Amino acid sequence: MNSRKITKRVWKFTRGKKTRETSTLVREEIWSLFVQDTLVNTFLCSGNYLNELALGYLAYKGIISRREDVLDLEIDHEKNRMQINIAPECKGFVSFQVQNDAEKRLPVELDTDACRKLKSRKGEDLVVDKEQVFELMVQLNEQSVLYKSTHGVHNS
Repeated sequence: MNSRKITKRVWKFTRGKKTRETSTLVREEIWSLFVQDTLVNTFLCSGNYLNELALGYLAYKGIISRREDVLDLEIDHEKNRMQINIAPECKGFVSFQVQNDAEKRLPVELDTDACRKLKSRKGEDLVVDKEQVFELMVQLNEQSVLYKSTHGVHNS
């Protein structure tokens, strides 16, 4: 498995002054998620917590609804491929395939800002004040080892 961090010489601008420094950056990779050998999504990510990424995405899309829906999950680090086989009774995958079949003629784009498209499936009535949001953001960043060293990763 490749290192998630790289060190590079960068230009840093502070108060109008330019300096040359060494900085630690996160290294992202393109990973493909397949269900029953069908490509369902391509991610640009650090490659950490791939099981959680794959299962969370499938749950968010309604393809699976419980852990028992997953028959097996294989991570291939050489091909940057996640392969999941699900139980045949998972109806969410059938509707996902039908929806995607209608879109196959469209050009495929790698969406690196997918967060702006997310919609809550549960908790529609949940109200969180802005102070709580910022407090949770700080807590997430404090708990993320990769964020602490690079200050440049998304976490959730």
